[in-house]
Amino acid sequence: MANIVTRSMHTLLIGLLAAGAAAPAIAQDLGLIEDYRDEYGQDGPETEDEDLRVGPRPPWTFQMRLAGDWRTNRDVFAANRQPGVVLAPDLSLWRRWNLGGLRLFTEAGAIAPTSMSDGALDSSALFATVELEGGTPGEGLVPYAAWEPWRAYGGTFQSHIVTFHTFSAGFRRSWGPTFVDLYLRRQEATIDIAERSSLGLTAFHNFPLGQGVLNLRGEIEGRRFDWQPGGREKQLRTRLRARAIIPLASAVDMQLTADLHRTDSNLEGHSFTNLIIGPTILARVSF
Repeated sequence: MANIVTRSMHTLLIGLLAAGAAAPAIAQDLGLIEDYRDEYGQDGPETEDEDLRVGPRPPWTFQMRLAGDWRTNRDVFAANRQPGVVLAPDLSLWRRWNLGGLRLFTEAGAIAPTSMSDGALDSSALFATVELEGGTPGEGLVPYAAWEPWRAYGGTFQSHIVTFHTFSAGFRRSWGPTFVDLYLRRQEATIDIAERSSLGLTAFHNFPLGQGVLNLRGEIEGRRFDWQPGGREKQLRTRLRARAIIPLASAVDMQLTADLHRTDSNLEGHSFTNLIIGPTILARVSF
């Protein structure tokens, strides 16, 4: 019996040591995936504020996007800061439903960010959004609730890394070209270190730019993780973005973006900055 107990404790100790060694690598993978979500994730109903089309629209929209960028921090890791280039193609299908005084937005798609600097940083994901708004933001303060599942893979849909279920609730208001969104968010995940709660504020303003638009956007979000290998982590995430949206054809735009991210963490070595600059070709077909 004593030998059995000893062997069991030895096996448990090896497992804990292996998990501890793997935790930084897992955290790094999650950091990259979440960074891609922030940069290339869909904005839900906000996308129409960056859409140059005006007038009545059919309910369905199919979107094709090819984003490319240069970034100062390709690894999203403070201790290993190196520049890199990323290409991120994605496809998505939207549908907006009017339900009396409510608006329901649904979406599904796929994205595959590819690092031109290091293939080990490649990732991909299947995503969806279901969002219910209590009215039209331009007509007053509008409550909303959203659910976003996101299934992420290493490489191009090769090894499953994590599945997120993100739940958001908040209030929106727009005044012509100005938009404000205050929200609470909860992220559940299949990996404990990705689970967190957050409170955030997003605001943007659209300026005319010839036949296009200059969109200036700011975000601030406080995050509290349930658990991290180095202790419970708290982050303050800030982001400033300038995006010029230029029409190329009736359904095709070019976007030129400069995006500055800053993450401040209470854990040593977890704070970092990333400057991301690059073009995007965006095509939307409504039907």
